[in-house]
Amino acid sequence: MALFARKSLDMLSGSLWDKIILFAVPLAFTGVLQQLFNAADVAVLGRYVSNEAMAAVGTDVPVIGTVVSLAMGLALGANVIVARFIGMKDEAAANRGVHTAFALALILGLVIAAIGEIFCSEIMALLSVPDSVSEHASDYLRVFLLGLPFITVYNFLAAVFRSNGDTNTPLMALIVATVFNIAGNLFFVVVIPMGHGARKRSRGGNSLCEAAQDAGRAASGIFPPAAA
Repeated sequence: MALFARKSLDMLSGSLWDKIILFAVPLAFTGVLQQLFNAADVAVLGRYVSNEAMAAVGTDVPVIGTVVSLAMGLALGANVIVARFIGMKDEAAANRGVHTAFALALILGLVIAAIGEIFCSEIMALLSVPDSVSEHASDYLRVFLLGLPFITVYNFLAAVFRSNGDTNTPLMALIVATVFNIAGNLFFVVVIPMGHGARKRSRGGNSLCEAAQDAGRAASGIFPPAAA
């Protein structure tokens, strides 16, 4: 279980081949889980709700993919900045970088979410969504946008952890989120049939929030304050 032990890798000294493997394997699993995260929604919708609901999820994929890719790309910039200060052993600047990344992630998520909520109908029109799935697609996108601030915070904090050689903490946070997502999907669709919108509210309110909170709780421990 050493692979999943929460620790940072010293990428500045010693051999690299073993560190690259320890760094890359959790990163690869994170990518796989991110795909399964959305696949779970499609599977539950197709099996227990309706074909229209499943089609609605597929309709929103271009918009969701664009927004998430934007967040991940900007998070990569935070990764570079924080990693640079770590390499310079400038702990104060690294801490400022972490705080700036968190603030930027939160502001970015809120702004994009607000714009998306306001222009959701126009987005559906631009995508030429059929009337049979338009309502489901709009509901799905709106609830995704409500959880967007949590997604951006998670991606930025995950990038911060990786800048310090820690790819395990983002992976464990995503594992928790995936479990909550699948359990929430099944509970609100199979155990308590509350419909498409209620099920998506459970997913947004529990799984995404859990991932962001898990990463946020650990973020304060990345760069402990220097001893007096």
